[in-house]
Amino acid sequence: MFNNAEMSDIQLSCGETNKEIFYAHKYVLATSSPVFHRMFYGSLPGTSSVIHLTDTDKESLDAFLRYLYTDETPNSPDLTVKVMHLAHKYMITGLVEECVEIVKKKMTAHNACFMLTYGMLIEQQSLIESSWQVVDSETREVLKAESFYEIDAALLRDFMKRDSLRITEIELFHAVLKWSEYQCRKRDLEVSIENRRSALGDAIYNLRFLAMSQAEFLQEVIPTGLLSSEDSLSILQKFLGQHPPALKWPVEKKRSDYWRYSRFETKNIQVPTSTWRYLIALLQRYRFDKNPNPYFSWDYARGIEDYLIFKLVNSNIKTARSRQEKPELEAVMFHGVRVFGDAQGSTYHVTMTIDNREVVSNTYTSDQTRCNSYGFDVVLSKPVQIQLNSTWISDGWYGKKTFQHPRSYTLESKSYTIQLLIQGPRSYYGIRGKKTLKMCEHISVEFDECHLPRHKNNGTNVNHGQIFQLLMTPSQPCKVCEKRQPLTNF
Repeated sequence: MFNNAEMSDIQLSCGETNKEIFYAHKYVLATSSPVFHRMFYGSLPGTSSVIHLTDTDKESLDAFLRYLYTDETPNSPDLTVKVMHLAHKYMITGLVEECVEIVKKKMTAHNACFMLTYGMLIEQQSLIESSWQVVDSETREVLKAESFYEIDAALLRDFMKRDSLRITEIELFHAVLKWSEYQCRKRDLEVSIENRRSALGDAIYNLRFLAMSQAEFLQEVIPTGLLSSEDSLSILQKFLGQHPPALKWPVEKKRSDYWRYSRFETKNIQVPTSTWRYLIALLQRYRFDKNPNPYFSWDYARGIEDYLIFKLVNSNIKTARSRQEKPELEAVMFHGVRVFGDAQGSTYHVTMTIDNREVVSNTYTSDQTRCNSYGFDVVLSKPVQIQLNSTWISDGWYGKKTFQHPRSYTLESKSYTIQLLIQGPRSYYGIRGKKTLKMCEHISVEFDECHLPRHKNNGTNVNHGQIFQLLMTPSQPCKVCEKRQPLTNF
């Protein structure tokens, strides 16, 4: 029946000349789309036998109708976006979701900003989150793409609010400067200081000048003239330890200097809703008197910790046969974890230990400023170095016994145990977690099952839990991949 004139009762045309005609059937279109249903079978149905679609082309319309008749989805990213536009316009939810999944797999730093803008336009949260993940992990490449210069000032403001951008503040400043120049030329305006400031609007106040060094601010920011003399003076006074009342840039916090590795996909993050959890928490408090707060989540109602055991794996290094062949092992710096919170901005108290050594005890507030997940970062004051241990072993004695195997180095991966005691309201949590997180082609992190006593283990394992992300960076450039960019980074 696809594009078959026989028994067709409606025609769809596209293009400026209306010469591209597709034969269709009202029943097929109406059962797929509520928009077509109202158009054909509503209170005032149309009488025309030809419907002209002005916002599409032949290739896109062909792929759109092919899905309605055969369930076949497009395979190229550009065509998928065009089809997704038609699916959104005609309210075909299933096609929109399939297009989103295709686009997410094909997303790169060059089209992340475009996908982010379009995701906000059609209100597709999954596409928005995936786009932000690419922006966070490949910030420098994103800022070089043409799609970055096309975003509007409102999205630029959201962009600069993010703590998780992998970039220095001075690099971001130069990128924003180029963005303002592009916007001036796009509007056929003179590239002047006034027009630059007008294009930026309030977004300029999200630049963190106080996170730069004083030398960077003096040598690279002030000469651009983007800041007024009063603004420059107030920032310099802050650098010198004073507290000027006119300061409009109070944020001194630097952007994230670590990569985020997510244990759970977005679709596997669960909403904290369940009445029975609250009732059990009440029962525990009043019957067993073990829980100081009945509003704690069921996961932590009894003060039970969330455990995570992981180790570093390097698949590229093979066993060495001599002392001269001892492998050079790239170390990884562990900065902390991101923990799920709630959507109400509640406060949580967290005590974290690594291998039974307390490293953090602090209070945090749940937010959605990073990675579009409600929660908070638990960051160590000093990162922990994680590295494979290589040990020289032999199988016999000199002069007394024949070696059955040559002496060699064996690579032993030490397991690290993270233990979090979280006190606070019910929170989001993850299910069906990944057992392996890849940092690059050959270095990965593997999770082990938790074998704990029943009174301590609250069902914690690699499949679910409150720990959403590991915050880590290589301590040196990867020798095999010859770059520091991770393969899988969320």
